[in-house]
Amino acid sequence: MSAITVGCLEAYKTSVDITCDSVDSSIKSMYALMAKCEELSKTMEPVHQIGAQIKEIKRLLDLFEAQLSEKS
Repeated sequence: MSAITVGCLEAYKTSVDITCDSVDSSIKSMYALMAKCEELSKTMEPVHQIGAQIKEIKRLLDLFEAQLSEKS
């Protein structure tokens, strides 16, 4: 093999190695992000419950105001 061929193969091997390392790092980062998102979702569950309670309070308040408007 000529020196140019060897150089090209070494460059190719280096680029493949770097790409594999990059992809591996990206996958690990993605799994870490997914874990954080799941943790955040579990942490936010009480907020969703409070939001549902607020919607119910607003609905009841609207009904109450409608009742008061009808009586006036």
